[in-house]
Amino acid sequence: MPISVAIPPDLRDLSAPLGRIVHAALTGEKRTVGEGAIVLTDDADLRMLNQQWRGIDRATDVLSFSYDEDAPVRTKAV
Repeated sequence: MPISVAIPPDLRDLSAPLGRIVHAALTGEKRTVGEGAIVLTDDADLRMLNQQWRGIDRATDVLSFSYDEDAPVRTKAV
């Protein structure tokens, strides 16, 4: 189950724990993953991604995308 974690250099110690958390959550839900990614970034990148994917020109705390490949593409901001 490949889970990639992109983290700024000063937060590298979080990579392995985040991967384990995602793995545990998927296992608990009896799900598998073909590809999963976690990206920790700053407000500028989040603003750009929020604009690109949701058409909203502001930063957000979280962007998430559908887990199921066959589901319609939707994003959610928290």
